[in-house]
Amino acid sequence: MPEERNGLGKFDRQSAFRSLYQHMVEGVALHELIVDETGRPVNYRILDVNPQYRRYVGIDEVNAVGKLATEAYGVPEAPYLSEFARAALTGEPMRFETYFPPLDRHYDISVAPFGNMQFATIFLDVSERRRNEIALRESEWFLRRSQHIARIGSYRMSIATGTWTSTEGLDDVFGIGPAHRRDMEGWLSLVHPDDREGVHQHLAQDMMKGGSDFDRRYRIVRQNDQGVRWVRVMGELEKDADGSPTRIVGVLQDVTDNTLVENQLRASEERFRRIFDMSPGPLLLSDFDGTVVNCNDAFCSTVGCRREDVIGKSPETVATWINPELRRKLYEDIVQRTFIDGLEFKFRRHDGQIRTMMMSARLFDLAGRPVVLTAARDVTDQRNLEQQMLHSQKLESLGVLAGGIAHDFNNLLTGILGNADLAKTEMSPLAPSQASLEGIEVAARRAADLCRQLLAYSGRGRFIIQALSLQELVEEMGHLLTVSISKKVVLKYHFSKVVPAVEVDATQLRQVIMNLIVNASEAIGERSGVISITVGLASCDSEYLKGCFGADQMQPGDYVYLEVADTGHGMDKSTLDRVFDPFFSTKFTGRGLGLAAVLGIMRGHHGAIRVYSELGRGTTFKLLLPASDSLATRLDSKAPVAPAYHASGKILLADDEETIRNLGRRMLQRAGFDVVVAADGREAIEKFAAEKDNIALVVLDLTMPHFDGEACYREMRQIKPGVKVILSSGYNEQDIVVRFAGKGLAGFVQKPYTTEELLTKIRHALG
Repeated sequence: MPEERNGLGKFDRQSAFRSLYQHMVEGVALHELIVDETGRPVNYRILDVNPQYRRYVGIDEVNAVGKLATEAYGVPEAPYLSEFARAALTGEPMRFETYFPPLDRHYDISVAPFGNMQFATIFLDVSERRRNEIALRESEWFLRRSQHIARIGSYRMSIATGTWTSTEGLDDVFGIGPAHRRDMEGWLSLVHPDDREGVHQHLAQDMMKGGSDFDRRYRIVRQNDQGVRWVRVMGELEKDADGSPTRIVGVLQDVTDNTLVENQLRASEERFRRIFDMSPGPLLLSDFDGTVVNCNDAFCSTVGCRREDVIGKSPETVATWINPELRRKLYEDIVQRTFIDGLEFKFRRHDGQIRTMMMSARLFDLAGRPVVLTAARDVTDQRNLEQQMLHSQKLESLGVLAGGIAHDFNNLLTGILGNADLAKTEMSPLAPSQASLEGIEVAARRAADLCRQLLAYSGRGRFIIQALSLQELVEEMGHLLTVSISKKVVLKYHFSKVVPAVEVDATQLRQVIMNLIVNASEAIGERSGVISITVGLASCDSEYLKGCFGADQMQPGDYVYLEVADTGHGMDKSTLDRVFDPFFSTKFTGRGLGLAAVLGIMRGHHGAIRVYSELGRGTTFKLLLPASDSLATRLDSKAPVAPAYHASGKILLADDEETIRNLGRRMLQRAGFDVVVAADGREAIEKFAAEKDNIALVVLDLTMPHFDGEACYREMRQIKPGVKVILSSGYNEQDIVVRFAGKGLAGFVQKPYTTEELLTKIRHALG
């Protein structure tokens, strides 16, 4: 019944609770528990619900009140039956939180029993709170994980007490657990001893002075494994309302790997700088637009500048050493390929020299900006040497060709000259044909002279080597030289007092001197001029010899030189480059081997030629010959005249040319010899083995099929060690002497030969 309280009116408890029930924030439902005959809970009935419950659960009063839970909710089992039954049966209230899938909501449910088997459920929607809690946990997890991956930890330190709190990330970096002291002393105990004092001072300054934000690096010693790590500590000061600092808030990051990389980078940069500065070749470092960043001493020395004249300057300021077109190509190629190799160019040094340079360039990143490293190498000497080698190879290849032609031509001339010689002997001296035969003989000897020039060019000329005085040789030719030049040209001689002898073939060297003097006279032409002939001794180093023609195999040392200098018109570079080419001439009627034969003769004497020439200023040819330790032989020395020779015995003549075999047999038979002939090396060995006791001497051609002359000679010495053998060849005697030195060769006869020349060699061989 309603009650009255202090004149305030009657209090209707039932109405008050009903109003409260209807307007509660929570959803409230009244239930009755349903059990079976065994007392087991099987369902519950909904007795009443308030409006908020209807909004929470999604069922209205009409569809809920009076119905079983399974009917109201449309499910086979009553929701939360076990929890509700426990409260109804025990009479003890309970509380739990659950997720309601149909509405995707989280509820905090309180269960309050009342009456017999009756209970109330109070639903509070906590979905928003749950979402916030989940987001917070995910955020905390993300923060912990991120700090762990980045090896970062957060901290807060009180200014007043020096105590600090930290996140798990910072504890991981320090290697500490919850029990570690969280005060100033505990912090400093983690700092490396060498860095501890500095850290203490910085912390004191930051806390006492209330300075600005800070960012420092130092080392720590981890507590769990005693590992030394580099950390970066950053922080800022928080202040109260009056501006006094209250605490430091910041982060600490393990930067050991970065620090090591930075240290390695600095060390690498230092090594690069040292290599850059110490490199013997010119190096230039420039921005991509060409502005010079740095250059080394070798660059400054090569170009002729100082570093301060170059660094920071634009390409146009520095580009005196490289032309703009080349520079443009250089950077275009780098853009396309990021590298350049083997770019060759010429430039003029500060002293006026023209040098050849080989350039390479690379594009790379330097501290975040693209730069070009250009390396250059002076290849002037190398290119000059290559030109000399190419010239030598050209001469060598042409020399092989010339030597082969001369050899084959000499075989033909042997038949012509020998048959003409025999014909003259067999005919009456008064016969009309004698004049024709003499003409044939003269023509053949002139052809033989041409062959000697070919052999001289190839370096295989026939040399009769003597130790001679070069001054005496020139003086002996004096009259001949004078009549060979223009009347307007004056010859001047300059002889050193003491000059060693040279080992040369006098005839070949006369040909060289005559050739040079005639060329000098023709260079002067119809004008008045001077030809100077100088003989002296020079000590030549390898650098000097590099500038000589034909000096490929020459070693530094003392050389006797003969210099022929004229005041003629001189030569330009293109002419000078070809002056020793066979059949090259600046004369309209020029022909023949000319200076090519001169070079061949010098090469055959292990000598060389150096040429100086300039247009309008004359030309100088300088011949270099190795100085000899032997005493010079007088040029007028004559060999004794050989006595008359009466031939007898059997001779084996081997040659693959039928003409020469027939000719040689007739020559030898006329002298009284019994002759056996062979057409190749194998036949020669067979015939020699059959008649070794009767054959007094063998004349072997050097080049034959099956077995050449050298192989035949070796086999014959096996058959008869004391056999006397004369070799015959279209090549020169000097090659034979070298190849058969110390092997007991009886002699050598040069093709073409006459009867007298062949018999003289045989007479000397047989003694």
